[in-house]
Amino acid sequence: MTSSNYAPGEPGDWRAADPSACAAKAKRVERILTADLDAGVPIGVGMDIGDLKAWGEHKGRAGHAFLIIGYTLFSDGNVAFKTRNSWGGNNPYVWGQELCRVGSLDKILAPGDPASR
Repeated sequence: MTSSNYAPGEPGDWRAADPSACAAKAKRVERILTADLDAGVPIGVGMDIGDLKAWGEHKGRAGHAFLIIGYTLFSDGNVAFKTRNSWGGNNPYVWGQELCRVGSLDKILAPGDPASR
């Protein structure tokens, strides 16, 4: 069961966005993800993976959904989010600065979880 209760916010189209607006959105999404992951809640993510080498040869826009199940915070402040993907073996990391590409966020809740009622 999922509960779609997050709006990642603006800018909606990261490709045409002002870099400072994109950075602000990425930080906002990063805070949401780390808080839920710290609480043991994985997050379903919809994101444009186009032109990200780690995700393969997808040119232009390429929407994809996957889970974010954990993260690593580095001493320089960068964050890498661990993914699980329906594609099988390819589970690349999503870096904090790439989070401006996120279009949807969904908590993954277990049946009986009070938040899922």
